[in-house]
Amino acid sequence: MKTSGYVRFPQKPEGALRWILLITLILGLTLSMSPHAPAAPQPPPQASQEGPEYQLADIITMALERNPRLSVGEGLIAEKTGRLRSSQAYPNPTFSFQSGRGSVRDPSVGMAITERYVMLRQPLEWPGMRAADQQAAREGVTGAEASLETAKLDLIVDVKKAFYDLLLAQRRLTLSSENLATIEQWGQAIETRVQAGDLPAIEAVNIALERQKEEAARTQAEGDRLAAQTALDALTAGALGQAFSVRGEFPSPSLTLDAQHLVNEAKRRHPRLIRLRHLVEEGRHLKIREEQARIPTMTLEGAYQRDAGREAVVGSLSLPLPLWDQRQGEIAQAAGSLRQREALLLGSEQEVAKAINQQLQQVKTAIAHIKAYEDGFLRQAREARRLAEVSFKYGEVSLLEVLDAHRQYRQALMNYAQTRYELAVALAKLERLVGQELSEGS
Repeated sequence: MKTSGYVRFPQKPEGALRWILLITLILGLTLSMSPHAPAAPQPPPQASQEGPEYQLADIITMALERNPRLSVGEGLIAEKTGRLRSSQAYPNPTFSFQSGRGSVRDPSVGMAITERYVMLRQPLEWPGMRAADQQAAREGVTGAEASLETAKLDLIVDVKKAFYDLLLAQRRLTLSSENLATIEQWGQAIETRVQAGDLPAIEAVNIALERQKEEAARTQAEGDRLAAQTALDALTAGALGQAFSVRGEFPSPSLTLDAQHLVNEAKRRHPRLIRLRHLVEEGRHLKIREEQARIPTMTLEGAYQRDAGREAVVGSLSLPLPLWDQRQGEIAQAAGSLRQREALLLGSEQEVAKAINQQLQQVKTAIAHIKAYEDGFLRQAREARRLAEVSFKYGEVSLLEVLDAHRQYRQALMNYAQTRYELAVALAKLERLVGQELSEGS
C-alpha cells in the first residue's frame, strides 16, 4: 500500500477529534520546552522578598555606625590619649604645715610661743626623660588610631563576605524556584499526555519525583538564605531587621592585579603594619626614657620656720644618688621589648607579602573558572538542554533524559554563581591583606 508523508485523519468524527486533541497537546508541550518559550509562572511565595532592599555600600555604612566591634578601638584611643595627657602633666607640689605650742626650758627666759613650720616641695623631672615619655605616648595614640582603622577594615571585609553569602543564597533560591516552576509546567503536560494514553504512567511518577526533589532543594535554599540574612544583620547590630534583601552583582573577573604593586601598597598603607611601626617607635622612646631616668628626679624645697627664739626662711635641693641602682634592669627590659616589636614588624611584613601572593593565585584561579563557564560550559549545557527537549518532542529520548539535561543546566548555572561568589570572597580577603579597596590596575 502506498503511503504519503502527510498524516491521514480517520474518517470518523470522533477519530478526527482525537487527532486534533493530540496535535494540540504536542504543540503545547513543544512551546513549553522551547528555549524561547514565554517566561515561567511566578515563583512560589518563599522565593519573593519582602521588606527593604539594600546595596553593599548601604550595609557597610550601617555596620560602621552601629557595630560594637569598633567601640573597642575607640576605647583604646581614649586610653592612649589619657596616657598622653598624663605624660604632659607636671608633678604636683607637696605642701606641709606644722604648728604647736613651744617654750624655752631656760628659766631665765621663760618664753612660750606658737611654733610654725611651712614647707613646699616641687619635684623637677629631667627634660630628656619627660620628652621621651611624651613622644612614646604620642606614638601610642597614633598606633591606637591605626588599630581602629584595622578594625574597620576587618569589619568591611566581613560585611562584604556576608553580603556575598546572602547574594549567592538569593541566586540559588531564584534558580530553584524557576526550575520548580518549569517542572510544574512539565508535570501538567506529562499528566495530560499520560491520561490521553500517549505516554506510559511511569512518566507521571518520574515527574512527581523530580518535583519532590526540587521542592526539597528550594526548602534548603530558603534556609540558607535565612541563615545568611541573620549573619549579615548581626554585623549591623540589627539595623537591617528581620525581612530584607540585597541587590548587587559579584565583582567583575576582568580586574587586572599586580602582585608586587599590591605588596608595596600593603607595606606602605596597611593599618596593621602602620600600627606595628608605631609600636616600634613607642618602644624606642620608652628605651630612651629609661636611659634618661638614670639621672634621678630632683626635688626643690622651700620652707619657713618659726620657733621659740628663732625664725628662718630656707631653701634646699634634694637629689637621689644613683650609686646602687642605675636602672640597668629597666633599660634591658625596654631594649628587649624593642627588639621583640621590631621582629614582629619584620615578620608581619614578610607574612603579608607571602599571603598576598597566595591569595592572588586564588583570585586568578577563580577568574579562570569563571571564564571557562562563560566561554563554554554554560553554552554547552544550554545546548544540551535544547537538544534533549527537541529529541523528546520526536520521541527519541525519554523524560528522564530531558529532566537530567535540565538538571545539568541548572547545576551549571549554580556552579557559575558559585565561582562568581568565590571570586568575590577571594577579592575581599585580598583587600584585607592589602589594606585598601582594590581597583583596576592595582
